Amino acid sequence: MSLKLLVVSKSFPPLQTAQALQIGKVAEAIADCDCEITVVAGIPNGDKENVKVLPENSSSHICYVPYSVPWLGKHRLTRIWARFCLEVSPINNLYGWVTQASSAAIEVLKNQKIDVIMTSSSPFESHLVGLTLKRKTGLPWIASFSDPWPGSLSPKPYYTKGLPLFRNIRMALLKKVMSECNIVHMPNCYGIEWTEKISGFPITGKAVVIPHIGSSTPVTDTIPEYVGWLAHVGDLSNERVSRALLDGVQRAYMEIPDHFKGLLCVGKVCPIFNEMVHNMGMNGIVKLTGQLSANEAMLISRSVTALLVIEADMKMSPYLPSKFADYALIGKPILSITPSKSSIRDYLNRYGGGIAVGHVANEIFSAILEIFSQKSKIEPSINPRKSDLKSPFMSQVVGRQYMRMFQNLLDGSEK
Repeated sequence: MSLKLLVVSKSFPPLQTAQALQIGKVAEAIADCDCEITVVAGIPNGDKENVKVLPENSSSHICYVPYSVPWLGKHRLTRIWARFCLEVSPINNLYGWVTQASSAAIEVLKNQKIDVIMTSSSPFESHLVGLTLKRKTGLPWIASFSDPWPGSLSPKPYYTKGLPLFRNIRMALLKKVMSECNIVHMPNCYGIEWTEKISGFPITGKAVVIPHIGSSTPVTDTIPEYVGWLAHVGDLSNERVSRALLDGVQRAYMEIPDHFKGLLCVGKVCPIFNEMVHNMGMNGIVKLTGQLSANEAMLISRSVTALLVIEADMKMSPYLPSKFADYALIGKPILSITPSKSSIRDYLNRYGGGIAVGHVANEIFSAILEIFSQKSKIEPSINPRKSDLKSPFMSQVVGRQYMRMFQNLLDGSEK
């Protein structure tokens, strides 16, 4: 008899955020392991599109619960109100999406047998539903966090202090969730370590680490004109802007212009980065495509010579960017600018497939030379095709890890 799982996630396809896409892939991978899944998901008001992300031959289904999106507008008071709503929403368990999703989940539990509940964030509201369900049913509950939450737990430069009242409420709710759930799941061990250290709440004993699932597409075409480029795919935010990166790119282009064409940014970039490129006179070496569709971005990713992932300049990273999992499955050498203590660095050191460097121009320059000057004769240590880097992020591998987590939880709860 197959295991029956209830997933609660406010972010879920057809939303195209990184978290929505990731939990959609997780749900599909679990369903492929012969697990019956019911998903209580969020969807913005007015969006009636219902995309089937679970296997057609499964008995799983999705229940969408609509929610309102604050309108930012142009008026200052309107923007202040919208910001207030965004601050309150993740900690509001009295009305709105949390109460409606809780009611929908309880109806599911009335109509069918569920073995395990898993709530997924961000946003945090999903875990508030988990608190309600745990108290009313006592079912085994897994709280899955894509990243440490709230912002006051984030390392600089992501740290946000917030208003004292909201900050205290957030921390109290986080501790309630971590206390009452049976398992805390995160995609990397440093997120667990960081959350425990900063919150002062012990979770190592109930923590399980399962990484993201990489995107795998049947796209086989390539665009020859992108050969020789180093590509960053996805939005580039202020926190990850690196002058050292641009210095290293500029020096490498001057050193090996026949092999290295420059940096290609696929997606939105912040104004600070744009200004930096212009002031350094690098408009011919740094190419910006703007926002593209997922298929267009994937086609470019498969066409370039190497892929770039950038983390902020931190001593330790509690994050595992889902982009890195996508890169691993694409199979191109990865240049990663990452802290000395990070999951990305650990994966590259263990499996190969790329080079990890810090925010240091000389390191970045040397890494670009190592990848590009050898052309097709890339060293096995940085060639994904000659490494096992993709294996930890494959759908079937990750799906089986989730199934083991569920079964271990059930075996423990029956003792």
